[in-house]
Amino acid sequence: MKALSQEWVDKAEADWTTARREFVTEDQPNYDAACFHAQQCVKKYLLARMEEADIPFPTTHHLGVLLSICEDLEPAWGDLKESARTLTAHTIQIVHPGAMADEGMAHQSLDAAAALRRSIRTSLGFGD
Repeated sequence: MKALSQEWVDKAEADWTTARREFVTEDQPNYDAACFHAQQCVKKYLLARMEEADIPFPTTHHLGVLLSICEDLEPAWGDLKESARTLTAHTIQIVHPGAMADEGMAHQSLDAAAALRRSIRTSLGFGD
């Protein structure tokens, strides 16, 4: 694996750890952070996959755009578009004042991220 790809993977895993920690903490869980870091985990994994394939990627937080770029490499990932939409929508919804994530939204984000993370890790040669 390329060094830069590995850096993206390392950052993705750090976000995954943070998302899960914020979701399960007993003392003041931060569901906004869980949603945000779940989305960031998947984004960074997608960037790692594109880096490995020498595919330039745009500056965007929209996971659907990044997932579409990868479709030629990973046609089966088309099945993950709904998970990508969920993560993007939840993140856009909670990053500005006026909305906050609740436990249900955070749970949906973590489930969506887990499905995407698993597929991308497999593509990169990692296990779960």
